[in-house]
Amino acid sequence: NQTEFDNFIDIKFYGAYRKTVDKGFSGDSEIYLGKGITLNNRRSWLMNDNVNNFELSYDFGEFTSEAKNLKELRTMTRNVVNAKLVNKFVIWEKQNLDKEIDLSYKYSPKVIKQGLSWNTNINPNLFFYSDDSSQKSISLTTGPELILGDFKNKFFDYSKINFGFTTVAKNGQSPFKFDDIDKTQRINFKLDQQIIGPLLLSYEGYINIDNGSSK
Repeated sequence: NQTEFDNFIDIKFYGAYRKTVDKGFSGDSEIYLGKGITLNNRRSWLMNDNVNNFELSYDFGEFTSEAKNLKELRTMTRNVVNAKLVNKFVIWEKQNLDKEIDLSYKYSPKVIKQGLSWNTNINPNLFFYSDDSSQKSISLTTGPELILGDFKNKFFDYSKINFGFTTVAKNGQSPFKFDDIDKTQRINFKLDQQIIGPLLLSYEGYINIDNGSSK
């Protein structure tokens, strides 16, 4: 049964100047100048201890950035419709955890839910540009996540390990280099580890497993 539901609407105005964009296996790119607005609706619900999140957003902006296949700057507007559905299926959860935060929680603002879960992220995108070009994609990321530790003690009392396989289907391409979607299949890895007190070490990497890619 559904036990919890949240619904939020966000409006964001943004600007960017000489912003570096990490393109993964395609290297880095740069937004020379950008400005725009994003409307975002975020919903989350808890059902049978499984967490679900859904986001729907619309973005309109104007950008000056390097063209995809030319060493020159281009300026044009872009419309983006984006959706994201995230499901967290609990496989094992540690029992007898604290129900509420107390004075023993020095380094965390919430009770850590320890256990093993399987996370799935489905993300369709539509991009439309003022030169009449477009790109459409849908990506799937799925894999396990393990969380151990209360984050109460001073040393090594919290670990979070996440693995995920990502595959992308795509049609069309962007006239810009910075937002052209990379459809390389990959395995993602992320580690968060408490070192001392509130100091947290984070490491993230990925491995190309696409046989058809030269990268």
